[in-house]
Amino acid sequence: MRRLPLVLLAIALPALAQQQTTADAGISAEAIDAGNASLDPTTIAGADGGAVVTDAGTPPPPVQPPPGVGRHFAFVWDAVGPAAGQSDVQLWVTPRYGRTDTYVAADVRAGVLQGLPHGFGLGFFVDATPTSTGVIQTPSVDARFTVRLQKGAKLAGPVNWGAHLELSAGERGFSFLGLLALDAQLRLFRIGLNLDAFSDAVFPGGARLEKTRARQTLGLSYTLTDGVSLGLELQNRLTWNRSTYGGGAFLIGPSVSYRGRQFWFSIALLPQVAAMKAEAQRGVGDPLELTDNERFTVRLSLGVVPGSSR
Repeated sequence: MRRLPLVLLAIALPALAQQQTTADAGISAEAIDAGNASLDPTTIAGADGGAVVTDAGTPPPPVQPPPGVGRHFAFVWDAVGPAAGQSDVQLWVTPRYGRTDTYVAADVRAGVLQGLPHGFGLGFFVDATPTSTGVIQTPSVDARFTVRLQKGAKLAGPVNWGAHLELSAGERGFSFLGLLALDAQLRLFRIGLNLDAFSDAVFPGGARLEKTRARQTLGLSYTLTDGVSLGLELQNRLTWNRSTYGGGAFLIGPSVSYRGRQFWFSIALLPQVAAMKAEAQRGVGDPLELTDNERFTVRLSLGVVPGSSR
């Protein structure tokens, strides 16, 4: 029976020693009892020499994409533009080719989008569309000056909304556009949606509407490292020649973008994968042959935001 107190004393001594050691280190016995099963020894270290109790079972903070400037997609506009005081100097090139008739075009845009207070943005651009048509490749250029006004703000949680208005005018005619944008950043995933409609009018013989188009464009992307994102963009186009339905097309393709501290770029290739022909064109030629859409559309856009620290 004399051995029993000795055994109890041998068991109690290590426990007492541990309690005294943790008390000296600034850890309460209650913390040891409550967190013994989940304590990560590598987290018990204080900046002032004391100990910090950290529950290793607590999930790490969510991973967020690195800060950057500029657009996330080539075709999809962001809901929110540059911050107040920021100037985004941009250059776009959009080649379009693959019609049944001999036709090649490249839309070129250069200008600046200026961030204003309260989520507004004002853009000034010069647009030009060099084209070549016919067997002898007759060239022509449609040049216009464009003003763009936009407003963006947070809607709820990670979701943002935006509204854009654009007016272009040149020697050959003018056009106007309205666009609604929604997007959300979910950690490293991003989704963006644009709904827009625009009409072209020409001056020869008196200004008259030539074409009206409606587009729905969806962008999905995942940020890798250092601001590089891989994604997918989808676009549905509908066209009316004056008041007559001219057909539609569905395009889908890969997108790559980079958003740095002051420089950004995005590029996407959208081949046409489906078509809806006008009634007069059904049953004629290839199902994907459309009079107002190309088989392939490529867009490269890039920009510089001087002095940005985002």
